[in-house]
Amino acid sequence: MMKRREMKRYPYIQVKSIPNAILDACLLMRLESKHLFQLFNKEPALLRKSNLTMTQIRQKKVTKQTLIKEISEQLSQHYLVYNSVVAASLSRLSALEFEYLNREEGELLTEECEKKEWLKQQFEQAIEEDKMPFDLFVTWLRFQESFHSEIQGVLEKNGNQFERLTSLTLPDSFQFDRKEIDLNVFTTQERIDLAVKVLQSIQIAPESEIHSLIEDSKENMERLKKQNEHWREQSAIYGGQVKKKEKEWVQLKKKLDEERVKTKTLKQEVKTQQKKIQDSYTRAQFAEQERDQMIQQVTQLKAEKQQWLAERQQWSESQYNWEIQLVEWTKERNQYQQELERLQAEKQKLREELQTTICAYEQKLEEQQNQRHQEEAKIKRTSTVPIDDDELDGLFSGLEENLPQPL
Repeated sequence: MMKRREMKRYPYIQVKSIPNAILDACLLMRLESKHLFQLFNKEPALLRKSNLTMTQIRQKKVTKQTLIKEISEQLSQHYLVYNSVVAASLSRLSALEFEYLNREEGELLTEECEKKEWLKQQFEQAIEEDKMPFDLFVTWLRFQESFHSEIQGVLEKNGNQFERLTSLTLPDSFQFDRKEIDLNVFTTQERIDLAVKVLQSIQIAPESEIHSLIEDSKENMERLKKQNEHWREQSAIYGGQVKKKEKEWVQLKKKLDEERVKTKTLKQEVKTQQKKIQDSYTRAQFAEQERDQMIQQVTQLKAEKQQWLAERQQWSESQYNWEIQLVEWTKERNQYQQELERLQAEKQKLREELQTTICAYEQKLEEQQNQRHQEEAKIKRTSTVPIDDDELDGLFSGLEENLPQPL
């Protein structure tokens, strides 16, 4: 089972120096009589606190003005009824705001305060051109806290019309020209209600004043009777015209029904287009988000590229330094190689010289040994003859000169 959608809860807005019943009456003026009767069915407490009976409600023998008066005087005490009425009024106002803001001038506005000020001017102009009811404008101002001071001025401009349509009396602080009420525009029940209202407002006067008032009332009654006879004559005259107008009204009603069907079709098309626009707006938002992400990626890649180029430049400089160092190392290596070759050649030369010296020394040593052996043999032969020390020194005196030279 589908869950019922909960209605949004709106706060009860009060305006300083303006009675709540006046503001609530403006809310109720946009409702049809059948909807006002339904409010009594939804909230029985409304009927208990009113001057109406269930029979009057069921038979619907109450004027719209009386319904507005009875409900507005206690609407502030019944939040659920107030909230449902406000939801309907704000829905209509939202549609009006959307219509105005989608015009060429409205689309240029960006600041919220500018939009509200421009809408107020447009609504005031629409009221002057009879394109918008003043009570709906009062409701709009009621929900714009910055425009609360404007409400009294709107009600003063339309004071007579407000009192006629609601049976409510504006406070004495409202300055406007109260016109004499034309009884011809009221039905019999409305006249009775108005008379009761007047009688309730009259204070008890002295007997002489009451007698005078009775006499005046009799004269007025005679005058009204004459007017009534005149109205009957006029009614007979205009009877044929009324029938003709009724036929025209039937034709107009038929055309109106056709236009309503067309309007309904157009509304459906508008809803379809609005849905398409919303889908396009959603896709545009997704595309913008993807664009932002791509921009971020490109920015990141550029930063990485710059970092890579810097590292590459650093690496190129390092490679250049390495190449220079390698050339220097190569030169040093060649120098070391040449020095090594020179040392090896010198070593070979020294080795050859050493070998030659060793061979010469060995040969000389061998000759000395042979000479020594000869000397020893000679000594042995002459060992039998004693030799004094001088002779022995003479024999070996030449040996030191024949010793090999040190290397």
